[in-house]
Amino acid sequence: MRESITFNRLALLLLLVTVASCSDPRSEPSPNSTSSPRAQTELNAWSGSRLNIVFILTDDQRWDSLESMPYLAQLASEGIRFDNAMVTTPSCNPVRASVLSGGLYAAQTGIIGNTGGNADIARFRHEASIGVTLQELGYATGFVGKYMNNFRAASARMLEGRGNRLKQGEAYIPPGWTFFAGTTTRENLIETPWHRFELSRGSSKATWDAGTVEWADGHIEERQREWALDFLSTQSAREPFFLMVSTHAPHEPAIPEAQDAKLFSDFVYRGRAYAEADIDDKPAWIEDSADKWESQREDRDEFHRNQLRTLRSVDRLLREVTQQLEETGLLNDTLFLITSDNGSLWGEHRAFGKNKAFEESIRVPLVIWRPGMTAARVRHLVAANLDVSATILDIAGADATKTSGASLGPFVDGGTPRHWRSELVLESYADPAWLAVRRLVVGDKGEVIDSHKYVEYYNGDRELYDLSDDRLEEESRHEDLAMIDTRDALAASLPIARGPVILGPRGLLKGNVGTALALVPEFCCDDRPLAWDISRGTLPPGLVLDGATGRIGGVPTEAGRYRFALRVRTDRVAVPGRPGFFVRDYVMSVAR
Repeated sequence: MRESITFNRLALLLLLVTVASCSDPRSEPSPNSTSSPRAQTELNAWSGSRLNIVFILTDDQRWDSLESMPYLAQLASEGIRFDNAMVTTPSCNPVRASVLSGGLYAAQTGIIGNTGGNADIARFRHEASIGVTLQELGYATGFVGKYMNNFRAASARMLEGRGNRLKQGEAYIPPGWTFFAGTTTRENLIETPWHRFELSRGSSKATWDAGTVEWADGHIEERQREWALDFLSTQSAREPFFLMVSTHAPHEPAIPEAQDAKLFSDFVYRGRAYAEADIDDKPAWIEDSADKWESQREDRDEFHRNQLRTLRSVDRLLREVTQQLEETGLLNDTLFLITSDNGSLWGEHRAFGKNKAFEESIRVPLVIWRPGMTAARVRHLVAANLDVSATILDIAGADATKTSGASLGPFVDGGTPRHWRSELVLESYADPAWLAVRRLVVGDKGEVIDSHKYVEYYNGDRELYDLSDDRLEEESRHEDLAMIDTRDALAASLPIARGPVILGPRGLLKGNVGTALALVPEFCCDDRPLAWDISRGTLPPGLVLDGATGRIGGVPTEAGRYRFALRVRTDRVAVPGRPGFFVRDYVMSVAR
């Protein structure tokens, strides 16, 4: 029987893995060895000059997996490690858009989902991205890895809608990137083994440019390391640089490099609230997913091992980047920021994956490091996707009024801001859609005084956790009379106006030729929409959409399978918790 190992015992496992690899000629030096770059100078991490910036954004990495990366763990021990870093929307594409926007909420960027109309990159203000801002301030900018989901196909549609058409073999290069090597399709992640993939390569300035579509062979993380080092090899002390690497690791299917394939072979995660026995206090989606969860358990054990293995690729990236910068004399003037786009449930509460309000989904690692800085651990509440971007803009001397985040500079300087946030609004528009507020009050001595979370689902379900006493979220107290005042106070922190969100119907729609059909969408929330339309595809012949109510009705006249996207829009400016639009994709089968 496999031994059950939690992250509390992972340090021992890592020691055994390190010992086992010592006889392997491919093994890497220890993070404590003399080959690890360490500039032994006492530097103020926030010197006031425009530092070089290396920003690593992993994909689906839990905050408690950091110790599986020996080199990053070493940097964390020498830099600033944030214990309570969270993302405001725990989903890949919205967080990447949030970061690229300079630190805006998903509802503000227009990218509120991973697929379909809610991921339409035409809504994103590419010309106002962090790359454009930094270029205008004199930075050389490099981007490597995942930009946005279904990037090439979506960008081609966007350009055609604006009257532009790419030639065969050309790729859209978004504005603001001196060097761009972006992998372009979601299918590269899911349907191929990470060893042959498509990318868009080129450069741009304040407006987009046409690059080339290329196919690359080799492990995707290995090639991304090469491209990152290629960009850095062209940099000098004459101008500052910004490099963003958006990795595929440890996202599904998490294919490790050959040298890492046997690591963590005995690791079986059974930590925190894994397989929670009593879920009567949980929202309906937990019970609905219980059967699926049971069937996935064994496969997920191996997947979690592979996630840890692929994180070694990211660790290798960090090591090689720091070594190259040390060799070129640029390391002392470079600040590193390492975080993830979201976490992931590993079986807690009988659930897997992201898009959830549980801690395992919203919490991410966050490390800031520069040679010679004063090490510290910060317990304050940090919005990784908002505050990291705000920090980058702060370093560059950019206008800080265009971000919803706050610079982490005061923490890096060894202090604590006098008026730092104690609450953070969280949002998700995946099924089931929800809003939440996370409260974390830290005292003058770094002690946690108050820690709660309140969740409101668009379908009416609620959750409330006192995380000071129940850090694993095993008992929701939303119906506890003793917690009503706390619940109401947290609820008051959520946006009053909600939506629009189309809750249903979901799944495959069915009809018959010659039989009247009426589809009335279930809609939330209080603010009524201004307009409904079909944003993509076509309705079956004979059916008509009422643009005022969203009702689809009529008598189908032709059999077939029809795909369309139903969209609802308002004229309100999007703010956290209230997107200006929502799209639900449908497939309708019409039989004779």
